Amino acid sequence: MTLRTTPHAAGSGQTGFTILELLVASVIMIVALLGIATVLPTADMTIHQSGQMTKAISLAQEMIEAVRNDSANDPELYDGVNTTNSSTFPPDVGTTFFGTTTLNKWKNDINLVLAPGAGITNGVGTIDVSIVTSNTAGATILRKVTVTVSWTERGRNSSVVLSSLLSAL
Repeated sequence: MTLRTTPHAAGSGQTGFTILELLVASVIMIVALLGIATVLPTADMTIHQSGQMTKAISLAQEMIEAVRNDSANDPELYDGVNTTNSSTFPPDVGTTFFGTTTLNKWKNDINLVLAPGAGITNGVGTIDVSIVTSNTAGATILRKVTVTVSWTERGRNSSVVLSSLLSAL
């Protein structure tokens, strides 16, 4: 009895990937990368818009603090301010009230931080001061200061509105 051996078929016993397996893996990888690539522009835009919102919040907070800390202690002087119209700015009065100086700085900050370009236009700041409570003699006890910073970005209007209560006590 003779044992006959036959040579192995070509390629059998060898390890590796077939061309079909490589094609399937490539297609899966391409689909995954395309999915990631479509999310990146949206993520970039969201990060940019969040940055603009953070800047606007900072600008609004800056003005609320300026009104609160003004040594003239007359927030009504800031009522109706609109940075697009400097005639709404109250005049500087002596050395205790720096309305125009403070507001011009704020206007310049808005124009610098929310600078035109990259689709950003019309950076505007407004201030509204209203009386919340008065005592029986008619003296104001509590005021509400509302500061709005708004802008247009790629045709979309955006704004931040911050309010704070100021006590005369």
